[in-house]
Amino acid sequence: MSEEKKSEPLTVLSPPAPKEEVKVTEEPKEKTASIVEKIIENLEQTYREEKAKEIQILYNGFVDVITNHKAHISNILTAIELLKQDVIMQQLQKIRSEQVRSEQG
Repeated sequence: MSEEKKSEPLTVLSPPAPKEEVKVTEEPKEKTASIVEKIIENLEQTYREEKAKEIQILYNGFVDVITNHKAHISNILTAIELLKQDVIMQQLQKIRSEQVRSEQG
């Protein structure tokens, strides 16, 4: 024969009554400003680190391409200059199209 255990009813616990009145105080503005400054500094540091990683990846990719092609240095520099000009032109076109849209809308 198996013994059945009687389950005890669950009791609902209520929070204890506060012994003293709890006062909420505001932090001084200087402390809040200090916290905000620290958050901004952390965000800026993270941004700089991520940017440096991206630059390193691009740099390594360019080195691989240049090494594999074994081109003459003047040709490499010309290709880099052409690439630079293409990127600048794309950015200028993007800015101009945004200006046209803002003037129209």
